Amino acid sequence: VVKKQQVNIAQSSSVLGGNTAIKLAAVDEAQVSVDSSLVKGGKIGLSLSAKKAAVTLKNANVSAADTAIELNAQDKHKLQLTQSYMTDSATAIKLMGSGKVNIEIQGGQVGKMGRVLLQQSNSDKAMSISNNQGWLAGNIAATGKVSVTNKDANSTIEMGNNWNLNGGKLENKGQLYIAGKGSIGTTYLNGELQQNGSGKLFLDADFANNRHDQLVLTNTNVGADLHETKIIIDAISYKPGASATIISTSGNKQVRFNK
Repeated sequence: VVKKQQVNIAQSSSVLGGNTAIKLAAVDEAQVSVDSSLVKGGKIGLSLSAKKAAVTLKNANVSAADTAIELNAQDKHKLQLTQSYMTDSATAIKLMGSGKVNIEIQGGQVGKMGRVLLQQSNSDKAMSISNNQGWLAGNIAATGKVSVTNKDANSTIEMGNNWNLNGGKLENKGQLYIAGKGSIGTTYLNGELQQNGSGKLFLDADFANNRHDQLVLTNTNVGADLHETKIIIDAISYKPGASATIISTSGNKQVRFNK
């Protein structure tokens, strides 16, 4: 019985696999550390299964057709991504098992519009995602309550059409694009939106054709708090007297504007 497995990929290495580039299974712990290297699998880049599963990436690129990183942990999932990229997979991060989740992103880019940024299944545990000067893009599908923090003015999130935070909170202190940057669509957010400090909300609009981005808050228990928010509309056309519903809510919840 293997209780602990650990793999360290040194600088300037390439790990190219068939279905899965790196696959670890252990009873207690499975850990992968990748520094300044490429990991590319046919279907899955990294796959870890254990009570505790941890991935640390630094200046790395992980890709695969289906899933870049797949973690199955019963106790704790932990991802630390520094100046790393996962943009070529249908799903960037897939979390299985009942473990708690902690994801820290420092620079780099995770996910891509039209694809899945994060998928969680088989767990009702709370999850935290901290984005510090990185770029996150795509959809989120979670079974536990998710807390996402866009930490400062240099942190960017492109929301896909569906952000299911399961009633959690998105706190934006950076740049938040509804339905992606440069495209018009609707984002459905199952969770609360809180704008703080340097947070900017970006929307695209085609007023001449009555088209514009919209954020729909689908959870009847939470709303939105837009505190000192800067809303920036990138209009590709104009029409006198045109108006736009930017945010709508379900139930009796309100969108609160402070000065």
